[in-house]
Amino acid sequence: MNGWVFFPLLLVIFCSFFNWFSHALDTITPGEKLMDSETLVSAGGVFELGFFQAGVSSNYYLGIWFKNDRDKKPVWVANRENPLLDSSGLLQIRYDGNLFIIDRRMIPIIVNYGELATNGNTTATILDSGNLVLRQGEKIVWESFNYPSDTFLPGMKLGWFNLNTAQLRKQFIVSWLSPIVPTVGAFALGLDENDLTQFTLWRRDGVYRRIGFWNGQSFRFFLQISSNSYNFSYVSNENETYLTFNSKENYTQWFVTDSWGQIIDFSVSGRDISIVNHSLCEGTSANDSKGCLISVPSMCSNGDTFMEIKGSMPNSIVVNESVQMGPSDCEIMCRSNCSCTAFASFRNDGTGCQLYYGEKDGLFDITGKGDGDIYVRGDIPTKPNRRRKRWLLLAVIGSVVSLVVLILVTLLCCLRRRNHKCIGQNERSQDGMSRSAELLFSQLVKSTSKLQLGGKKDYELPSFSFSTIATATGNFSAADKLGEGGFGPVYKAWDLWQEGRGLELMDPTLVISCSTAELLLCLQVGLLCVQESAEDRPTMSDVVSMLSNRTTTLPAPKKPAFSTHIGAIDPNLQKPSSLDDVTVSEIEAR
Repeated sequence: MNGWVFFPLLLVIFCSFFNWFSHALDTITPGEKLMDSETLVSAGGVFELGFFQAGVSSNYYLGIWFKNDRDKKPVWVANRENPLLDSSGLLQIRYDGNLFIIDRRMIPIIVNYGELATNGNTTATILDSGNLVLRQGEKIVWESFNYPSDTFLPGMKLGWFNLNTAQLRKQFIVSWLSPIVPTVGAFALGLDENDLTQFTLWRRDGVYRRIGFWNGQSFRFFLQISSNSYNFSYVSNENETYLTFNSKENYTQWFVTDSWGQIIDFSVSGRDISIVNHSLCEGTSANDSKGCLISVPSMCSNGDTFMEIKGSMPNSIVVNESVQMGPSDCEIMCRSNCSCTAFASFRNDGTGCQLYYGEKDGLFDITGKGDGDIYVRGDIPTKPNRRRKRWLLLAVIGSVVSLVVLILVTLLCCLRRRNHKCIGQNERSQDGMSRSAELLFSQLVKSTSKLQLGGKKDYELPSFSFSTIATATGNFSAADKLGEGGFGPVYKAWDLWQEGRGLELMDPTLVISCSTAELLLCLQVGLLCVQESAEDRPTMSDVVSMLSNRTTTLPAPKKPAFSTHIGAIDPNLQKPSSLDDVTVSEIEAR
């Protein structure tokens, strides 16, 4: 019985504890820490606060995102300019009541840097509106809505505050540097300081576009938005001027300025998020269904629009490695030079620029050979055209190769025929020379016999026909020509002796071991031994004496007998002929 009495009491205590624990999930108090794997969730489960990793980099940030967003795209980032090195970061309230994050470097980053707490009795809570507030008791010391990132949420104010004071505060939404890098980017959206009724989009280089204006009764936009779904309010007084909005529907809506300068209209219902892009584009009007803001005339023949393809940039590019440049900066750089054909980010996180100034056709050859995003100026040729060019190129290459092969084969055949012809002519020439030599020798024998047998009747020299001589000399070929000053080693030695170049007869291997005087002595004795007249030739004993006695003065050699001379026959000279047989001895060099 007593157990049944205490059971309801325990149930009440448990439920109270559970409700307190659930409420505590949206708040952090002094002494508590929010680690990398932990999050705070608003009371209604709409928004979530925690640490996230930026794309492929190792940097971590503290941010807020929709709880039901599958991509968990942050709508607010605390440390845009001070990323954490890794997942070692944590969030906590310091002893002085200020909210800060820290990583392994142990360097604190104050989250509420714009408005500091005055004592340590503070708490930080994430609300269902997406606003992170730091309270000191019941007083709000600081709130994230006063320091927006790239997202304009319902209830957030964009404008100018604390007018006519030294604490003037401007509230704009500023784009990310790239789709995955939360660092402050190139575009800002807010009220124009020169005309606070104008809602303007700025770019870092000063170029801006009007997005809308307050006409005194309602706010009018230059882009196509579902204005009936929003309730815009414009407030202006001596202390502040700002624009805010709330959604008329039951689902949440918000605006984002992305890294390309597009105004993106988001709406979420449950886990489904719908997106409408409103961008600055070419050739359209402000009321166009595409949602473009203004018509921008192009100064380039290929236009100023860029089409996105997948691939990798060629090697012939201009690179800007600055980590402060995002894709929109690359587009501006390429757009400003009509010779720029394409651009891409230098790093995987979207920072840095690659600019291509070559021919567009050369860029399409590597299309699909990579997973990077390349933005090409103008229209992209269709695949059939590229395929046709490729086949045309292959046809030209094939024709040239075939022609070259045909020419080489023709030349090879001609050379082979010529070689065969030359070989046949040489063989016929040698055969003809052999036959002519035999014929000439036989006629010479016959003529000699006739001369001897004729007795006194025939003392003439033997004669030959022109055809016989032409055949024997190979048609008087220079290769069969004899004489012209002499030939052979004797003639060469005499010629060098006459010119004082006798040392050139020395073998190069004897230059060191042989005496030049001995060489010249041997050369002189050798020339004396081949004198034409026998009286001028030394005997063997003289040769030995000449070579052994170097003090003996040797006679100067005369022109040696390196040719055969035929003397003239006196016609009046009569000699008795003899019928003795004539023998021919083999002629040998002396």
